[in-house]
Amino acid sequence: MRPRPGQRMGRGEADAAVGADDPALPLEKRLTALARAYLAFSIDNAELLELMYARKHEPDASEQLAAAVDRTVGSLERVIADAQERGEIIAGDPQYLTLVTGATLQGIASFAAGGMLAPEAALDGTEEFVHLLLHGLKPR
Repeated sequence: MRPRPGQRMGRGEADAAVGADDPALPLEKRLTALARAYLAFSIDNAELLELMYARKHEPDASEQLAAAVDRTVGSLERVIADAQERGEIIAGDPQYLTLVTGATLQGIASFAAGGMLAPEAALDGTEEFVHLLLHGLKPR
């Protein structure tokens, strides 16, 4: 039987996400933890992730599915908004900054799922990816 969307985050992904919701940690560590968990999940579950996003806005989408997507996108938006409040990144619409950050992260995940980037390279490059992303977002 195929697991329902939102129920497949394994122990490895959950371990990778530790720290993402800890506001006491610096932004780079929080965003790296979140990015690593998302990449690990999306690489291991590319078809499920596609289904989750495709069905999210359908009228019959379950509350569980919406909650699963919110755990991903909502976590990222909360990290971005918190970083703005603390002055760690530029001011602006947190939803738009989440879109830009999420689209970049999803691009890396898609490259890994499509064979254009080795999954190990995607995961191993998470710290550098987040560092490069934040360098462009930090206030000048």
